[in-house]
Amino acid sequence: MAFLARVKVAERESAKRRKKSQKKDKKEKKHKKRKKDKTKKKGKKSSKSSKADRQSDSESELDSDDSGVMYSAVSGRKIRLRREQSAADVAEDRGRKELLRLMNARY
Repeated sequence: MAFLARVKVAERESAKRRKKSQKKDKKEKKHKKRKKDKTKKKGKKSSKSSKADRQSDSESELDSDDSGVMYSAVSGRKIRLRREQSAADVAEDRGRKELLRLMNARY
């Protein structure tokens, strides 16, 4: 008899623990869901206003002084193309290559 009583008590306690853990899980899920909703709302508001501001500022600045410039279709930023190298740039490149060759030859 005593053994059966202990088993019943143990079963009740485990059931209570399960219910508590289930309640706790539900609360955490609700909290996470609310938190996600708040961050989505905040992100949407800030991204709309800042994106419009960035586009208007960038269009006015870039259109005025550059006519043949390419822009990225994804980000809308200016694409930088290679510029023509001067004689000084060519000499610096040659020096770098020579130094690199000497360093690699040591080992």
